[in-house]
Amino acid sequence: MCTSSSSSSSSSSSASSPDLGASSASGSDADADADALPEVFSPLQHSKHTSLFVSLDERTDAAKAGGGRGVGTGREGDGPRIDKINSVRAELLRADPGLNQSLISSGTTISQLFTQDKWENHRSVRRYWTALRDIAGSTVFRRVTPPCLLAAFWAACCCALGLAAPATPLTLTGHAIALLLVFRTNQAYARFHEGRALWGQLVASSRDVARLTGAFASVSSQATRDEAAGLLRLVDAYAWVMKGHLRSGRTREDPNDPSAYRDDPAPFVRTVLAPDEADSVLLATNKPLHVTLLMTDCVRNMGGDVPVETRQTLLDAVKELARICGGCERLLSTPIPLSYTRHTGRALMIWLLCVPAALQAHMGWLTVPVVFVMSYLLIGIDEIGVQIEEPFAILPLRPLCDTIRRDVRLVAEHYGLRDRLL
Repeated sequence: MCTSSSSSSSSSSSASSPDLGASSASGSDADADADALPEVFSPLQHSKHTSLFVSLDERTDAAKAGGGRGVGTGREGDGPRIDKINSVRAELLRADPGLNQSLISSGTTISQLFTQDKWENHRSVRRYWTALRDIAGSTVFRRVTPPCLLAAFWAACCCALGLAAPATPLTLTGHAIALLLVFRTNQAYARFHEGRALWGQLVASSRDVARLTGAFASVSSQATRDEAAGLLRLVDAYAWVMKGHLRSGRTREDPNDPSAYRDDPAPFVRTVLAPDEADSVLLATNKPLHVTLLMTDCVRNMGGDVPVETRQTLLDAVKELARICGGCERLLSTPIPLSYTRHTGRALMIWLLCVPAALQAHMGWLTVPVVFVMSYLLIGIDEIGVQIEEPFAILPLRPLCDTIRRDVRLVAEHYGLRDRLL
């Protein structure tokens, strides 16, 4: 059996079920600004429970103060806008520590679910001025600054030494560079889109399992209702273990290194499952697979008052959950061929290092800032492709997990099973 007794479930529901949703990061000052940074996890807004993320308090507090490495870029004198960016980043990190901190955007738009208000702000024609104003807080700008400075330094050397070369080779090869960038960026976005589509299917399949389970369990025997409640709890847990499975993270000697991120599903799983079930899931080598096995046991153990066709439909839905996990694992384990990525980077840098020799005879020392801007624009395109190539480090997985939890509990309440959930 995959469930604990209903009495233990109900007795622990009030004591061990903290609201694990993320709170909004926007304040009154943000509401007054038409271009204010959007809320982090709308439409799911909950109270803040930071006890689960005690180890992150020091980093997030530093980020709010403008000193968090990889989380914010604020420095003394940067002004209130950068402080607001740091605050949003810090709130996002506190709520979803499994995000790759070094890839969090200044507006965190890629790591949240949009609402109509956010779309309206996104479409505003003031976005061009806002983008220029906030360039210092841009993740892409911060990450590509070193190679851009290298290109600018080489441009200064060319100007000082008087190196000159014809522009014809650059003109002929520029089209090839553009094709390399376009192809790689398109492929990276296709992977990002597929990752989001898979998680959309996960939300839909979870709703199907919950809906069918609740509908037939509400008119079934006590034993079947117990199994149904256990299946609903496992549907909730599956989203959290999937998120942890896809964000196993990296380890670094320096705990403040922004690339040392890791998603731990244990606090969330233990609020959903009974202790023995939670232990078995968390000790499993492949946690999503283990949860699907427990789901299959629940469906198999349902009484005869549930039609065979319904049980087969539930098994098909569980199969779909496993298929989604396989698709996500494929994206995570197989990048765009490394030779293509490396050749694109090499070709782009060689081309940019040749540009100063063709420009300095006509532009003089103005070549230095021009090369820096050109480098930022072109290297930034390649950097965006690299960032979205592995989608699960930056997709809004936390709000999607919150969505599944909300819908599962809504179904349980509708069919009278809410008191059986932990």
